[in-house]
Amino acid sequence: MYVRRRIRESDYELLARFYGRDLGGQSYFNWKNLLDPLDSQHVEPQAICYEENSACLGIAYSRHYVFRLNSREFRVNLIGDLGVDRRCRSGPVAVALIRHAINPDSDLIVCFSDERKTPAYQKILTRYFTPATQVIRYAEVCCRPIGHEPYNEIEADAIPDSAWRNHFGRKRDRQASDYLKCHPLYRTVHYLQHEDKYLTLGVSEDCADVVDLSDSGESHILWGLGVASQFSETCRILLHESRLPTLSQIIPVLHKKPLCMLIGYLQDVPIFDEQRVWIGRLDRR
Repeated sequence: MYVRRRIRESDYELLARFYGRDLGGQSYFNWKNLLDPLDSQHVEPQAICYEENSACLGIAYSRHYVFRLNSREFRVNLIGDLGVDRRCRSGPVAVALIRHAINPDSDLIVCFSDERKTPAYQKILTRYFTPATQVIRYAEVCCRPIGHEPYNEIEADAIPDSAWRNHFGRKRDRQASDYLKCHPLYRTVHYLQHEDKYLTLGVSEDCADVVDLSDSGESHILWGLGVASQFSETCRILLHESRLPTLSQIIPVLHKKPLCMLIGYLQDVPIFDEQRVWIGRLDRR
């Protein structure tokens, strides 16, 4: 039996059991799932559960956002946190969970996962829901930038909407900045600018995290890391995989974690330019 319900705090232990590992801690789970503000359509995120004898043996989350990319808006159905108990045949359960999670009125289905699971999810989307899919491959990179770059500290609302070029995600407004302030790992959040470049930085005990960057071009990336290095010796940034060889020649890379963004096109939408599209920390879930 498949049921819909609200996301619960206790889902963290359930998902950690399905995945067989820690998922960032309970406080991060709560911030990501329970404090996330509703979008302009006020559609509450839902958990889709596969139950047998009152026990949940499979789960997936379905969220709805209005994402923007440059001047265009998209109705995004973001599906994530999909987990299936090892006692079940994962394939049929995963297909059914996704089927129940999808809103056919959306423009795009978006799913973030690792390199191992993404091909299976792409196969499900292509076979059952839409023949038009795309996988954009990123890497979350921890590095130690060498140079320092100039910057001015500004208020979040001083950043113009037009600053976020090639930036795929929800509108960066007061609601988004208030939500970011609640991130349990960030001691401070900074909004920084130099000429036409803008950067949002979350600083934790471990690193300076590039939360948002005003463009995905190399000059913006190097500037952002050069600023971040003045807040922490170790910096973290999301990059398209094609940029890694060049960056590795310039900056010492400590480690990298692959991340795939799977997109299913439900409407007549132009295919994204994968080497230019960038997605911020708030919208990767």
